[in-house]
Amino acid sequence: MHDVTPPKKSMADRLGMFPEAWQPKPEDKLIGTVTDTDDRDGEYGLYPIVCVLTDDGDEFAVHAFHAVLKTEFAKQQPEVGDRIGIAYHGKVKGKNSEYESNRVIIEKPNKATNTGPDWDRHGKEAKAELSGEELPPLRSDDEGPW
Repeated sequence: MHDVTPPKKSMADRLGMFPEAWQPKPEDKLIGTVTDTDDRDGEYGLYPIVCVLTDDGDEFAVHAFHAVLKTEFAKQQPEVGDRIGIAYHGKVKGKNSEYESNRVIIEKPNKATNTGPDWDRHGKEAKAELSGEELPPLRSDDEGPW
């Protein structure tokens, strides 16, 4: 019997690449290790990005601009080195509107610090988005060094 597992990409190979945006279809799953977390402030407002390296060596950037995925990330607070599984279940009809349905499972190694995005803020923004509330603007000390 031959091993048909594709070779994993080396760190040198990965340095020449940028993670592709994960654009799932309903029932797609992404499983791997968190390699990076960041915030993006773009046309969808401020939202988190979690980069995931699959066991096959492919790396994807998961842009959490939809409220359910943002809420899941805020609740579970992924960090670099965590094992993560994300399932996309497509658009689901809710009471008042349709939403993008996701499930996230994270296995965390023992970690003492969290230096990733402000997950509490993302959680509050997602809840406000779902309820139609407005959040107060950022305080000057929340804006960061940029």
